[in-house]
Amino acid sequence: MLGTNDVQEPYRRSAAGIASDIAGLAEIALRSACGPENGAPYVLLVAPPPLGTLKDAMSEASYGPGAESSRRLGELLSAVADGAGLGFLDAGTVTSFSETDGFHLDASGHEALGRAVAEALRAGLAEGR
Repeated sequence: MLGTNDVQEPYRRSAAGIASDIAGLAEIALRSACGPENGAPYVLLVAPPPLGTLKDAMSEASYGPGAESSRRLGELLSAVADGAGLGFLDAGTVTSFSETDGFHLDASGHEALGRAVAEALRAGLAEGR
């Protein structure tokens, strides 16, 4: 699950730029020959949930400007996955960032995400991807 830190103000990354970079990483993985019989591995792209409510001025200054990019990542990464024949999970459909700070998962969020990733991997591998 990549992308959350990239929306921070110091990096000034657009959602499209983040999605493009993640697509590049997926392409490297696909060419790695580390899958079954030295073929391409199954790649599951996991879009992070959108940022939650940011609780302090420092978090707001760092993450606040990237809130819109955060909301767009799921849609853009879904398109990347569709175009490249990759697995996809939008973590925002199974969990959200903690109310503690708005950009980390709490224990229940990690559990929900772990279960969803396990199911997405089972399904994708069963399809023979």
